[in-house]
Amino acid sequence: SDETALVSRTVHADVGCLLNPSAERLTLIDDEGTVLTSFETFGVLVRWTAGAGTVLAPATTPQWITQLVTEMGGSFTATPAEASAVQRASAGPGISLATDGDGGFIWPSFLGGYDAMYTLAKLLELRAVREVPLSVVRRSLPVSTYITAVEFCPWEVKGRVMRRLLEEHRGRPLDLVDGLKVFVEGGFVLVRPDPDEPAYHVIASVDDELAGRRLVDEYVERVRDAMGAGPHHGSVVEMPRP
Repeated sequence: SDETALVSRTVHADVGCLLNPSAERLTLIDDEGTVLTSFETFGVLVRWTAGAGTVLAPATTPQWITQLVTEMGGSFTATPAEASAVQRASAGPGISLATDGDGGFIWPSFLGGYDAMYTLAKLLELRAVREVPLSVVRRSLPVSTYITAVEFCPWEVKGRVMRRLLEEHRGRPLDLVDGLKVFVEGGFVLVRPDPDEPAYHVIASVDDELAGRRLVDEYVERVRDAMGAGPHHGSVVEMPRP
């Protein structure tokens, strides 16, 4: 993508893109040569298709996406993180757009599957109609802190950890679509069991960076306490805007 971005800047392209071999996933490059993240691309599509029904994205989607969808008059529904789960959910009534958070976008009114070519065509159409450079729209997107951690958890205690966390959060506003999502001021913290590895993912998406770090630290400790772990086995990664 860096090489494609360099070419885009060199030729002063209005829009650049990179498609994967199956043409299911798209990486977008704006007129300044900046490579957009998958969620930034999703944000641009939401901004340009204001109020167009219900949009789907994984529960791991940063909070600013939910806020943007609401501001634009649409509704947001979270799904499990697996691409196949997003695709199945997109077949529901009233769904206008869905993403797997990894460059895959589904337009159910056109095709019930990931289609990068149609997404690119739609972006070019919207760009022509709106007459606003992609870089301007990208900079107008909300910004929030997105911090993640991965904590090792043996397979045999993964269920116990989730049961313990559910007991600790009885009576609180939760989303159980994919793990345990706890809504807090300015966003959420999500504790999600990895479906393929002996690990838990802890994700905080909030307005304040310090609050996000505290939430990640707190819930990593909760996971460790629930499984009776000793030393910390995880790693923390900060992502200002995924």
